[in-house]
Amino acid sequence: MTLSLLQLRFVDDSIKLIDCISWTLLNKPGQFGHNVSLKCHLTSDVQCCDSFARKWSSRKTFDLIILNGVSSNKTKYKEIVEHEYNTSTLIITDFSEKDVNIPYECTYGFDTFSKVLELTPTNFEYHPREHIPIEIDVNENHLAVSNITFKTIYPPPDCSALEGQNSQTVISETASLDIFELNR
Repeated sequence: MTLSLLQLRFVDDSIKLIDCISWTLLNKPGQFGHNVSLKCHLTSDVQCCDSFARKWSSRKTFDLIILNGVSSNKTKYKEIVEHEYNTSTLIITDFSEKDVNIPYECTYGFDTFSKVLELTPTNFEYHPREHIPIEIDVNENHLAVSNITFKTIYPPPDCSALEGQNSQTVISETASLDIFELNR
């Protein structure tokens, strides 16, 4: 979902309705451990992108992460400016739990847009990094039992089992520790 604000601007004794600044998550679902991009639509004005200061900030204290293409942490953040589309894209490298559920702010001149990059099943996935052990025990009642443990996975999986082409009844128990609440 993109939230775009509108504003009025006075130009040559007339009033123009123009788009205001806004950003969206570019690659959905983003994957933890990979690059995630936020695209900011800077303005609908013809002359864009270098006339005023461009800035990306994050966290509740709005720490500066990019100013006019210069990164405060070159291994973590990068900006790509597309003048023809009036956009600035923030690339967050090696996206982690610390990068989610915090506000990101895009600024161009005096126009600013800020919102929280929320962890939702639509927005993000965390794939397990460990090898999934496949150990199946069959008990005396001829029930197959398997225990699969992931250190980290998001969203929680919906488990099922197949034998050939037939779906089997699955009783699963899921315990979770919500590590993503750390940044709220």
